[in-house]
Amino acid sequence: MHMIANYKNKISDIVHFPSLQFCFCGCKIHVMEKISQKWLKPISGPLLLCIVDGFGLREEKAGNAVALANTPTLDELYQTCPHAQLWTHGEYVGLPEGQMGNSEVGHMTIGAGRTILQKLDEIRQGMDDVDVSQLTQSVEGSGHVHLIGLLSDGGIHSHTDHFVLMCQKLSALGKPIYVHAILDGRDTAPQDALKQIQNFQQQVSGLDVHVVDLIGRFYAMDRDGNGDRLQKAYDLYTRRIGTKFANIDQAVQSQYGKDLTDEFFEPCLLEGFENCQIQTGDAVVFMNFRADRMRQIVRSFIGLPVPMLQPQQNALPQVWCMAEYDKAFEGQVFVLFPPSQPKMTLGEVVAGRGGKQLRIAESEKYAHVTFFLNGGREKPFEGEDRIVIPSPKVKTYDLQPEMSLPEVTEKLTDAISNGGYDLIVLNIANGDQVGHSGSLEASVTAVEHIDKCLAKLVKQLKSVGGEMLMIADHGNCEEMFANDGSMMTSHTLNPVPILYVGRQGASVESGSLRDVAPTALSLLGLDIPKQMTGEVLVKMRKVL
Repeated sequence: MHMIANYKNKISDIVHFPSLQFCFCGCKIHVMEKISQKWLKPISGPLLLCIVDGFGLREEKAGNAVALANTPTLDELYQTCPHAQLWTHGEYVGLPEGQMGNSEVGHMTIGAGRTILQKLDEIRQGMDDVDVSQLTQSVEGSGHVHLIGLLSDGGIHSHTDHFVLMCQKLSALGKPIYVHAILDGRDTAPQDALKQIQNFQQQVSGLDVHVVDLIGRFYAMDRDGNGDRLQKAYDLYTRRIGTKFANIDQAVQSQYGKDLTDEFFEPCLLEGFENCQIQTGDAVVFMNFRADRMRQIVRSFIGLPVPMLQPQQNALPQVWCMAEYDKAFEGQVFVLFPPSQPKMTLGEVVAGRGGKQLRIAESEKYAHVTFFLNGGREKPFEGEDRIVIPSPKVKTYDLQPEMSLPEVTEKLTDAISNGGYDLIVLNIANGDQVGHSGSLEASVTAVEHIDKCLAKLVKQLKSVGGEMLMIADHGNCEEMFANDGSMMTSHTLNPVPILYVGRQGASVESGSLRDVAPTALSLLGLDIPKQMTGEVLVKMRKVL
């Protein structure tokens, strides 16, 4: 795809879009306050905030699905529309320096319009203050202590550092700590299990800590209602059903011998730990700080139904969660690091001005354009509609790289014309989800489907006087190979695009994800709340 190299050209005679303060008569308007008259929007159609997930910018063509794909629509947009780049990782989004971004953090930052300290660092800084006295009481007597989570230094859903800190904290109980390791291979190298486990074991040597079983995240961290997958993990934890191995090395090599990457490890039970099943009277700490892929497995341990899963009646332990996974769990789990919801998010501001908005995605990314974009709020704002299209039921999305994008596009084109929306937020999942498969060929196909979708959306928007702000939340499919030539399935540190399709005379400056919400509000003619510290990146020439 053709990309203009110089993203930093600036036009000196520019001003921000007017905030149309006369609509509010100089009064201070509070979010969700009823107002008698809607603001005067400067465009007749909706503003589409199009988040192309996992779609980064990279000059090299080798292993770059974005550059290798046939993308006539994107090529034309880059030649005719103002664009620049956004940074999506590390301190730009409240993560440690050099830490790759992810969809949860990205969407929270997009919606908040400011940089928020993320759980990865919050937990590192706050573990010393965690009170485990209630956990101590819950395992008095014969109860056991279990940790379940993604044993990975990827930093997307969890981090090995948190496991180490928790083990050090719990070692004062004087009980063995059983670690049920979920393996990554998606936000890390595909076959990284031994390195990850050995790194953890070295840091907890001298403590009574034991890795007792292994399973891939494909099974234990399903988020799409595949109870048959989750059952394998649940049975491993509660009934000790799995293939038994003498040691971790033997278990890992056995799975690699089947051409399985870490993500798809089948249940592996380690010799000597056949009888450490989770049962009533035990305490379980779920170590992931990201909610979406922990909700289903936690439901199974607190007596809530999971589709197609057969629960055990004697497996209702005390459950602790590193973060809040679901409001519905309130009173049934202990949350170690409760959420702090940002106020005055993009959706909240639009709703407070009487605006009508739509969030649309397929199920793999539905939580991101709703829960995460709204700052951890489950309930829609007033005037906020939601459309979710089920993602395909395939093992990996390289088998169906178009995913459900055609259906999403069809629904959205109708909503653009007939929905009466002021703001539409769309997530296009293909670049990220297919990129995670590691297949360059499938990722190229995915990008070409994205291009076809954009052609239809841009045409529909122009027909109703709408506009589009296209961005991404992080990179992925633009870098499919590591430096050593091996498959790369993780996110990247590359910048991502910001491209504006709309009024003539616009220029776009580079920035970070915190600048997206202020920019969107400016395009809608809305005042930017003081809580948003981001900048407006799309600007207009003065009209003389």
